[in-house]
Amino acid sequence: MKRLILCLFVPLLLMHEVRLAAQDYEAAASWGFIPAIYDGLLWGFQRDIGPSGSARLDAVFADYKGPLYTAGLYNLEFNIIRKKWLVSSFSLGTASFWRPAFSVLDGRRTGAKVHSVLSLMHTWRFTYVNRPVFRMYSSIGLGIAMTYDPRPDEILPIFQLAPLGISVGKRIYGFGEIGLGAEYIGGRAGIGYRFNSFQR
Repeated sequence: MKRLILCLFVPLLLMHEVRLAAQDYEAAASWGFIPAIYDGLLWGFQRDIGPSGSARLDAVFADYKGPLYTAGLYNLEFNIIRKKWLVSSFSLGTASFWRPAFSVLDGRRTGAKVHSVLSLMHTWRFTYVNRPVFRMYSSIGLGIAMTYDPRPDEILPIFQLAPLGISVGKRIYGFGEIGLGAEYIGGRAGIGYRFNSFQR
């Protein structure tokens, strides 16, 4: 585990030589809605809504799972503005998914399955259009994530690619992205707040 973290982040920090006094930076918090049909590679939920089809009695009489719900993806970001078109971002994110379970015999709710993820990611963002209230960009990120199901389960390397994203607003902003990766597949949209924003 320690070796994985060192391999992923120590080279990045050394390469950055982060000196805040000499860099423009931006801190932000955001929330993004992830449609359940676009859940990312980490969630591990099966799509079945009935018994598995196995001939075993414990499978035939097992609880079945209902609709999938999510509270969205929450992120805290610290962005180092290298150039007007290039941003290096470090983010801490979390998301949870859950779905109710029902008895196959009488339809009574028997509980719920919950799956959560805590992630740490380093992202490069390439900005095509950079205006005071409008930004258009692409991004690629690498990091690690810890899954909870509901106890800490495993730690995995992750990635997220967003070929196209837009941001509208200054302090309070809305955003939308299309992409592929651990956090979402397809797209997400949401709102955010920039605590500090200094540009060259």
